Amino acid sequence: MKKLLVILSLMLSMVAAQAKMHYRLSFNPESNNVHVELTVDGIGAGVTMLRMPVWAPGYYLILDSPQHLSHFKVTSTNGDAIPWVKVGKDGWRIQNGSRTVLNVSYDVFADRHSVGEANVTEEFAFLPGNEVYMYVDGRKDMASDVMVELPSSWSSSCSSLKPLGKNCYEARDFDELVDCPIFAGNPLIRDFEVDGKPYSLCVARPDGFDADMYVEELSRMVRAAGSLFGGKRPYDRYVFMWLEYGRGGLEHQSCQSCMAGPSMVSKDRAEHLSWMSFVSHEYYHLYNVKSIRPFELGPFDYSKENYTGQLWISEGMTCYYEDIILAHAGLCSSEELREALLDYIRSTEQTAGRKEMSMWTSSYDIWLNFFNSDANHSDVTISYYVKGPVVAFMMDLAIRNASQNRGSLDDVMRILYDRYYEQEGRGFHPEEFWAVVKEVAEGKDISDLKALEMTADEIDYDRYLGYAGLSLDRENWKFVETEKPSALQLAIRKGVFVE
Repeated sequence: MKKLLVILSLMLSMVAAQAKMHYRLSFNPESNNVHVELTVDGIGAGVTMLRMPVWAPGYYLILDSPQHLSHFKVTSTNGDAIPWVKVGKDGWRIQNGSRTVLNVSYDVFADRHSVGEANVTEEFAFLPGNEVYMYVDGRKDMASDVMVELPSSWSSSCSSLKPLGKNCYEARDFDELVDCPIFAGNPLIRDFEVDGKPYSLCVARPDGFDADMYVEELSRMVRAAGSLFGGKRPYDRYVFMWLEYGRGGLEHQSCQSCMAGPSMVSKDRAEHLSWMSFVSHEYYHLYNVKSIRPFELGPFDYSKENYTGQLWISEGMTCYYEDIILAHAGLCSSEELREALLDYIRSTEQTAGRKEMSMWTSSYDIWLNFFNSDANHSDVTISYYVKGPVVAFMMDLAIRNASQNRGSLDDVMRILYDRYYEQEGRGFHPEEFWAVVKEVAEGKDISDLKALEMTADEIDYDRYLGYAGLSLDRENWKFVETEKPSALQLAIRKGVFVE
């Protein structure tokens, strides 16, 4: 009996290993639809539950994507209809009986205009995975392949998924599949390499676009960001996917999808620097949130909100580093970096909600406030995109001072990456984050830094900026340098501002 159970277990393991999802995507641009044909191959007999995500990682809003789905149908390999019933808003329970292969088809109405939602027009299609794909409940480990059938007027598609051929891709599991959007249409696609790794720049509307300049600047940015982590780059290939005109960007492990606008041709240096900061922000996310992450953010539950109080680390610290990376790359000056940090301080101090909401609460309640447009919004809330980089700035100064400039926030991020992402393959817990901060601060008291996260108390700028020999002129919103700074203050100032 025991031997039989072992054999059955091995057989089930072999079936599970062979299970795969096969997707074929086609388009009806006139009706803004993407038609999905899905073959679910190698499932167990009985009942199969298919689910569709209701949100996109990094886009902290319940999108309820299943509401856009229609014409759902399930058939056997010989074309017989298979009964199914809807379960909740995101589930389809299929009575497949002895069948281990299912043919599923459905349409997705795609006319939304954001980096987390699908859009199909006469000119192009943008397909975030959360809006298009389904997964077998309990089997997100299933591999998949995707074939994209283009209208005759479209030339190509682009994705960071592993290519199987022209307009055909594969993913090792659902988490990878949902994290790799597809753009199809007539984009400019420019392939390039940085230190032996392949990259693609995919631009939806390349009118007047200077591809050579951007490839050169992106290469410098990639090297600068990698240098903060000892040259490590946690991907095989990376795609810069720059979309139509609009607002917003979304990070992925091996890709970024950014709304360009109002044009890919910047009118002046300020506009260009703003765009590159945005690009740098989304790129740094592949380290901070896709690799270094709060423990709640993966493996994901795609059926509901995934709450964490540490998004100020994931987002706020990424805002802090977006221009630091450009400074390291020589793409912005130390003075421009100073101005960017001053902008965050000014915005924080001019938002009344800073006195009402802590960074922890701002993180935890983002599911309520992602697009909160209440008239009193700025009076009672503060965004971690605004105050988060200020807190990161103060922490960096405090850590450098406590360690006599032997450690910095850079070291905190490196340790988190090495220890929890590379060595343990998981997210960090809040107490582990603060333990690393204390470690880099050489054991000094960090209770004041924890208070920056957990309270809405006013920030003591004179104290923290004083570590770099600076003070804050609130009337003119500028940093004032101490008349006779110490050697340590000068070293901290140089380190923070990449002078």
